[in-house]
Amino acid sequence: MNPAIKNAREIIREEIKYLSGFYPYNIAEFVDPALLYASSMLVFRNPSISYSREFLKRVVSLAAGIELLATGTSLHNFNMEDLTGIQEINSLKSEKNYTVRLLFGDVFYSRAVIYILEYGDFSIFNSILESLKSAHKNRLSVYRKLVEIFSRGKNGADDFKGALKNGAAIFKTDEYEKKHSLRLGQVLEENELLFAGTGSLLKTSFFIGWGIFSTGENQKLPYDIINSFVLLKTLNDLSRFFLSFPGNFQFLKNIPYIEQKISMLRSRINEIASSGFEPSWLEAGIRSLEKLY
Repeated sequence: MNPAIKNAREIIREEIKYLSGFYPYNIAEFVDPALLYASSMLVFRNPSISYSREFLKRVVSLAAGIELLATGTSLHNFNMEDLTGIQEINSLKSEKNYTVRLLFGDVFYSRAVIYILEYGDFSIFNSILESLKSAHKNRLSVYRKLVEIFSRGKNGADDFKGALKNGAAIFKTDEYEKKHSLRLGQVLEENELLFAGTGSLLKTSFFIGWGIFSTGENQKLPYDIINSFVLLKTLNDLSRFFLSFPGNFQFLKNIPYIEQKISMLRSRINEIASSGFEPSWLEAGIRSLEKLY
């Protein structure tokens, strides 16, 4: 295990222990045990290069901060309560109750700032802040798209929300399921950049790692593989979100486009990593990272 990941995990463990003492809420379920964001940042670290203890201490702080922020975004991530709380499907406005889950998400944001600022680079802090804003804006746009897809007629949005809450029978017909399963796949394909935009924090983590560790020798920023990883993570999150829908939305639990795209992205990542990726240590890092996704 990368020592920086190990040390970052210790920081996060202490933070969760500390925050859990304020309220009996299961925060741990929102924490990624693989530390995917920190691991994505550190994939560009050349293991043969020695760094000063002070620099590594700052890197660990930054990695922990990004992971704490990622935990906050997980608490704010795709959620049934938020989807049913969208009041206007033709705007980016929404009204939703301030739940304990959202409160803890904001608390994690606040705690993350402490560690990110300890790295001492305000340009990195600003890039993280912008990616966070982008992720939230794109997520709200995704909610709007979903409500639009499932709305029917004059009272479509209300019917959809009622079905989510009460299991309305009108959403159980074969005709409805087939139509909206196909439509959802089309919308996902047509709006791939929008959906991928919800993973902007992950993308920024890659870019930060490149900026910190890249030596510029025989290295080119691997945009293709970074974009593939980000979209793969986004689709996995979206798939888990659809699994949370009630039984009358069973057809959402098997969207062909999502399954096919995930399979294609995994093949694409494997293809890129197998095509003589330079330098060799980065290829090994990409292979290890691939297993976390």
